[in-house]
Amino acid sequence: MKRWISRLTVSFFALVLAVGIACAGDSVTVSGLLAEDVMVPLTLIKELPQITEEVVPVTSAGVETQYAATGAMFSDVLAHYGKRQEDILGIRLVASDGYSIDVPREILMERQIILAYVVDGIPLEQSGESLRVVIPGERAMYWVRNLSRIEVIDQIQRAEVRTIRFLESLAQMGPLEDYPYFGHVDQALKIQEILEYLEIVEQPERVFFKASDGFEKNEAYDEFVSGYIKVTGRSAPLFLSPELPEGMHVRDIVFFLLGDNAFASLAQAFNYYEPKMVDDVVGISFLELMTDLEIAQGDMYRLTALDGYQIEVTDEDMAQGYVSFYEGQVCSYFPGLPPNTSVRSLYTVEVLQ
Repeated sequence: MKRWISRLTVSFFALVLAVGIACAGDSVTVSGLLAEDVMVPLTLIKELPQITEEVVPVTSAGVETQYAATGAMFSDVLAHYGKRQEDILGIRLVASDGYSIDVPREILMERQIILAYVVDGIPLEQSGESLRVVIPGERAMYWVRNLSRIEVIDQIQRAEVRTIRFLESLAQMGPLEDYPYFGHVDQALKIQEILEYLEIVEQPERVFFKASDGFEKNEAYDEFVSGYIKVTGRSAPLFLSPELPEGMHVRDIVFFLLGDNAFASLAQAFNYYEPKMVDDVVGISFLELMTDLEIAQGDMYRLTALDGYQIEVTDEDMAQGYVSFYEGQVCSYFPGLPPNTSVRSLYTVEVLQ
């Protein structure tokens, strides 16, 4: 009798566990598609035309793992609700653990997106996972596991940048904190403290990042402000936080945009743009950087050093200028202009009316 009760108890808990797995991810929420949020049942996704692809996600470390993904096309889910993938400007994929990433229009226009529920012939629900996003041809950071929400983005408005701050110079102003990272202790800027120090009160919905490998990401402001910018050591500048999954970190930042403020890394700019040599000075074109930042148009620009030294140059001169390193410090250089325009320890570039 005791043995029978024991078996019954084990069977009961196994049943409870199985039901829990089945119910944990039985739908995915889609917001921004219709007037109200749509709860898309997993059963509906499984009833749509099925596709199986041999796929190879590539991580930032270059690791490749091939597997067969089976699921439904996101475009078919949209079609069920009378929408088309090519009409969407962007989507934000959110996992159950809070990990999120924006998929831009370029990817939506060029790639198929699979909502996979079977991998290598094994249903994901058997391992407690509901849906996995698979985007063949794109890096693994877009392949969100345990998908819980898809947010349809109408448009992300970017303010015109009016001030550029160079992170190398900002790091000299501090305050810096010790930040343990893979066995090393690096230096980092706590974002909340830096924004208070700079008296930046603007709180845009999203903060835009660009990395030197071409990766772009829009991060929610609340996630951004709770994090750090690691300015020394491996992959610096690096946006990270002990509260965020590693997959949400942004490595090798060329710049990030916070409202009308841009924060740029000259070191990573050298990796992203093509440096040019002019009069024995190797630098990055101001015009190329400012074009990428979508900086506001102005007749004059003010350049300020860490020690407060300032100069003003015309928009024509800025278009011919360069930013470079001189003895480890950020420095401006304008061919044909007086030596006093070579601002050492350059900190900010501001647009003047």
